[in-house]
Amino acid sequence: MFNHLPLNALRYFEAVARLGSLKRAAVELSVTSSAVSLQVKSLEEWLGTTVFKRTSSGLVLTAAGETVFRSAHTMLYELSVVLDTQRRNKDVDTLNVTTTPEFAALWLVPRLEDFYRRHPAIRIRVVPDTEVVDLLRNHDVHVAIRATSQDYPDLYQEALLDEHFGVFAAPELLARAGDDPPRLIDLSWNANASAPISWADWCGQTGLQAWLGKEMLDYYNEHLALQAAISGQGYVLASHVLAAGSVREGALVPYRGETLLPGKCYIALCAPGKERHASVRAFLDWLHTQI
Repeated sequence: MFNHLPLNALRYFEAVARLGSLKRAAVELSVTSSAVSLQVKSLEEWLGTTVFKRTSSGLVLTAAGETVFRSAHTMLYELSVVLDTQRRNKDVDTLNVTTTPEFAALWLVPRLEDFYRRHPAIRIRVVPDTEVVDLLRNHDVHVAIRATSQDYPDLYQEALLDEHFGVFAAPELLARAGDDPPRLIDLSWNANASAPISWADWCGQTGLQAWLGKEMLDYYNEHLALQAAISGQGYVLASHVLAAGSVREGALVPYRGETLLPGKCYIALCAPGKERHASVRAFLDWLHTQI
C-alpha cells in the first residue's frame, strides 16, 4: 500500500524545510550535505515539481513544497510520538511550553504544582522566550502561550483570557499616599504597539492628568515593574493577568480598580493535530481550569 512512497526522501526534505538549511539538516540527520541534497532532488523528481526555490538568501519553500512539508511534518511527528512512547515505556511525559519570561514567572510557574497534582505522569518544561517560535517547523515545542491581537489560521488555537491594565500599589504605600503617589512606574511598551498602554490614557479616564507631572520610573519588563511597586517605589500601570498573583498574596492592591484599559488576548497555540495528543490535551484543559 505504501511501498511507492519516497519515505526516506520525505524525511530528509522535512528536516531541510523545518531547519531552513541543508547543512543544519545534515547535522541533525548525521549525514553529509550532499546526501541531503540528493534526497531532496530525488523527491522533486518523484513529484515532478520543485519543493524549494534557491535564492540568494537561502532555500524558500514553493507552494507545492509548503503543502508537502505540512503533511510530512505532521506524519513524522505523530509517528515519532507513538514510537517514542512504546520504545521508552517511560512513566513521565514531558511537554515543552514556550511563553514570555514574564508570563512564565508571574502566572504559569506558580500554578504548575496544581497541574502536577492532577497529572503526575506529565512534566512541563517551560521555555521562556520573547521570540515567536514557528510551531509548524519546531517540533520540539508542543504549546505556545502568547498575548496577541493576531490570528494564526495555520495553527490550532484556544483563547484563554482577555488582558486588561490597571493601577496597583503596595498596600502600605497606598494607605500612606492615597491619591498622591510619590512616583509612577512605567514600562517600555514598544512591544505592545498593537495595544498601546499609557499613563496618559489611564489618567484621562480618571481625571487625574496632574499625575502626568510626577516623577516617572521606567522599567523594561512587567516583572521588574511589579517588583518595584511591591517594594513601594510608586504606583504601577500593569496587566491584571500578571499582577494577579501579587494581589492574591496581598503584596499589591488595585487603585481605582474599576478603571481598566483593554489589552491583548492570551491564547494557547500548537501545530494542528498536536491538540489531540493526550498530554497536550491535558495541559490545555488544565489552563482553562486556572482561568
